[in-house]
Amino acid sequence: MSGRVQVLFFYDKPNRGSLNSLCGAFEIADLGRIADLHLVRHREELIPRVLAKRDAPTMVGISFATPQYWATRDLVAALADRPPGVVLVAGGPHPTAMPEQTRDMGFDIVVVGAGEQAFVDLVLETAAAPPGASAPPPMPPIRPIRPIRPIRPIPSPSVAPALGAVGPVEITRGCPFRCGYCQTPGIFPGPVHHRPVEDIAHQLAEQRAHRLRDFRFVTPNAFGFGAPPGRTDPAAVEALLTEARAAVKGGRLFFGTFPSEIRPESVTPEMLELTRRFAHNDNLTLGLQTGSERLLASIGRGHTVAQAVAAVELASRTGFVVNVDVIFGMPDESEGDVAETLRVMHELIGLGARIHAHSYMPLPGTPWWPRPPAFPPAMLDAALNRLIPTGRLFGHWQAQRALAERILRQFQPAP
Repeated sequence: MSGRVQVLFFYDKPNRGSLNSLCGAFEIADLGRIADLHLVRHREELIPRVLAKRDAPTMVGISFATPQYWATRDLVAALADRPPGVVLVAGGPHPTAMPEQTRDMGFDIVVVGAGEQAFVDLVLETAAAPPGASAPPPMPPIRPIRPIRPIRPIPSPSVAPALGAVGPVEITRGCPFRCGYCQTPGIFPGPVHHRPVEDIAHQLAEQRAHRLRDFRFVTPNAFGFGAPPGRTDPAAVEALLTEARAAVKGGRLFFGTFPSEIRPESVTPEMLELTRRFAHNDNLTLGLQTGSERLLASIGRGHTVAQAVAAVELASRTGFVVNVDVIFGMPDESEGDVAETLRVMHELIGLGARIHAHSYMPLPGTPWWPRPPAFPPAMLDAALNRLIPTGRLFGHWQAQRALAERILRQFQPAP
């Protein structure tokens, strides 16, 4: 087998963010001299391209989270008769949490954790294989152990516009809090890293040059950018937004809203004023998760209900609509916890907030796995449904509740 290495990414919408960072690694490592990278957006397009006879070594990259397990399983089954020299590589939250199970799905290689360096190494190893050699044999899960650029805390750009990989720019990697339901600390263990402002501005400018107009960020707490855990640094945020605004040249900046959020204790008059001055969003996304102080402590959130109420009140006075995330069904949630959360929700709605209702989903790789959800009290759905016509509540909590049951049936360890 000879020729340039062909890399095909299954570039479906839910997983583009993680694949974008691999595209950035492709550019930084100058892999274009030995390989071609293709973004394939649809399953119906990917299958015939993978199964087609080919003369060049080929890597097919698939990133997925646990809720996408069944669709991914079916896709891998459809690729079972792939030609020699085609290697299936898995990465993302689910493979990181359950690498052996992922390999048993039919993948040749499983990448655990942040995948930039592992991806670069795989391309280089494939390109260096002698002519006529088959693809690398199945191997144990790989964990990247060194950054591509040691002088940078985040190893590569989070976008690569020249390759068609555009989207939100990752400005912070990792999270100092280990919330019971969250996979982030398991994927990115160790200290939190903030991307240098000049790198962020460069990525925004590159995307603007490719005619993007709207620009967003990925971070667990937008208002915590540049600061130690649990604190804020207004000067760092001002520097970020000043350079970002200059880089987008008439485009629109969205800060402190989806796909990012803000933590209650980080909401200050200075942060709100900076957001109003530099960003274009009139809403913010705030993580409360529950109105029960007992459950907040159990989760490990590191803030109080009172801090969330104060944050919403301050943001509303500043002119923002706050979308507040609330999760029902967390382990050991009692009917009293639910009643307290509903009470706090109504208080927040009275301050002008909107509630984004979720159901707890047990996910492999989280501190709480495999603890099952609490059974919802009979009054919960009725209480939530009454709020939908008011425009003050939205969400897919019922579908998430059903998905949680399916995840447990599939993956819960035997007693």
